[in-house]
Amino acid sequence: MKAFYWLLGLAVLGLVAFFIFRNPAEETPAGETAAQAPLGAEPVQPATPPAAAAVPQERQASPAKAAAKTEAGNLAALKAALTKAPENPELLTKIGLAYAQGMNDPKAAMPYFERALKAEPGNGVMYHNLVGAYLAGEQTDRGVQFFNDFLASNPPNPGIAHSSMADLLAASGRTKEARGFAERAVRENPDSAANRALLANILLSAGDPGSENEFRMALDLIHGESAALIQQGMDPAKAQAQEQQLKRGLVESLIQGRRWGQAKQEIEQVADPAERQQLLQHLQESRRAPNAPGDTPVAPP
Repeated sequence: MKAFYWLLGLAVLGLVAFFIFRNPAEETPAGETAAQAPLGAEPVQPATPPAAAAVPQERQASPAKAAAKTEAGNLAALKAALTKAPENPELLTKIGLAYAQGMNDPKAAMPYFERALKAEPGNGVMYHNLVGAYLAGEQTDRGVQFFNDFLASNPPNPGIAHSSMADLLAASGRTKEARGFAERAVRENPDSAANRALLANILLSAGDPGSENEFRMALDLIHGESAALIQQGMDPAKAQAQEQQLKRGLVESLIQGRRWGQAKQEIEQVADPAERQQLLQHLQESRRAPNAPGDTPVAPP
């Protein structure tokens, strides 16, 4: 159950091992602040290194070495620019991205993302990148300490700071504390699908039946957010994938509550046949599992 929850929960939030770091200067739609950017904001892809010149094969550098050389050159140029503007959030973010994305070194990215957030504390994407670095670098204790200190400075966007703390505490197994921060984030921004999804997964991990309601509310919210993003050019397949992630959470909540019939009804609405079959198998295995104390025995389907 615990493994299922974390695979689901972190996928919903975009914080799995393949976490996509984002550049706030390039991805936030016009008229929308980065702190308001919804779950479906388009990620920034790593820069593609220039193609190697046509030279004899034995003299041609490997693609990996060529990419590393290009990345090192870009990083050196960014650091040189930073000496002239040491607290520039855009430069700090780009250096962090160079480490986290280009060099797969989230630990080296952390101090730059931390400085970027302090320089622009109302920017939601800054939080996203920093939390992703802490999780990818397995430095959740450092993250909790940073956000404790950061919240003490009364940042302009406390809701996203609270959700960031909830992310990190939950990843550390401190579910009770994580729930408190997630609930505060929902109170501060009840119309955020990301906040609702976060709280839903934390409740699910704690075995709280309230997770069902939070998943349903997150689904309603993400449906509206996805429609707006598709009009702005988002790939409809990505929007559908986000909704299906939340649908999986709802199914797991119903299974956890031993509401087999409702779980099956929700599974039947899953569009992907392979995923639908996987969830049906999970439902059947859950029904055959030994009953918890006090439960009424349930026959397998």
